[in-house]
Amino acid sequence: MHLVIIGSGVIGLTSAYYLSSLGYKVTVIEKNNSSAMEASIANGSLLSYTSGPLASPSVLKMLPQVLLGLHPSIRVRDWHNPRFLTWSLAFLMECLPNTFSANRLTLINQLSESDSLMKKFISQHPFNFEYKKTGKLYLYSSKQDFDGALSFSKVLKKDYGIEQVPLTRDDCIRKEPSIASVNNLYGALFSPVDAIGNCKLFCDNLQTVLEKPPYNVKFLFKTKPVEFILNARKIERLVLNNGKKSGVKSVFRNKMGDNCYHAIGKNNSIGAGLRGCPNYIKFCGRARGYGIPNHNG
Repeated sequence: MHLVIIGSGVIGLTSAYYLSSLGYKVTVIEKNNSSAMEASIANGSLLSYTSGPLASPSVLKMLPQVLLGLHPSIRVRDWHNPRFLTWSLAFLMECLPNTFSANRLTLINQLSESDSLMKKFISQHPFNFEYKKTGKLYLYSSKQDFDGALSFSKVLKKDYGIEQVPLTRDDCIRKEPSIASVNNLYGALFSPVDAIGNCKLFCDNLQTVLEKPPYNVKFLFKTKPVEFILNARKIERLVLNNGKKSGVKSVFRNKMGDNCYHAIGKNNSIGAGLRGCPNYIKFCGRARGYGIPNHNG
């Protein structure tokens, strides 16, 4: 089967890596002239294996500030967009304590698997991407929040072998002096398993690996998908805009089977802009995350 991945950021490239490893023929389509030029190049490059879901009960506590525009770091625009309101309601439902607890366990399982896969990948492809185990500080402003996190850290140690170190305010400042000015700091958990890496460098080196045997992934840069051509509900061909000034469209003539993978991050409206786009296209990822690691760890 021939699979096409739209987008060559970190999600698209890693998808290409594992799919080609399984023996699939893979082509990656990218509108820029090289890989990882959008969300991946701006990524905070934090490899965090102990993070909890963004949708948490703490979000509910800060909701009044957000709604009144008083929150120091969160600003919300376009409140009146029906799609945003629908999403917001669904997000807030995920913040409920019981849902959050279930989501957190699911996420930890995924992160544990991710950690194992990264270790295996590095052993097989030891190229440089500025990988370093720096650890991460999780800061808490109240005893209640700190005690809740400490309780879950015991679950991490018991069930997953992941140890987090509890720190007092003074311990935090000794480990990271730059946070001494934080007035409402109660304590922290230090997670030594977390790491950092250069996401752009990782993507560039991974592309080089993928272009060679045994992967033989084909990359089409400066290329955008324009139209899907279907046959019996299977993607037979994909019409591409090859970026030439004439606007001449080229046709990807190889049969593709029935799978096309969307990995273009924030540009998630591709389905609406493509003629013939089937509703069974696989969406690989839309999220991007940022973090500030503890470099003194």
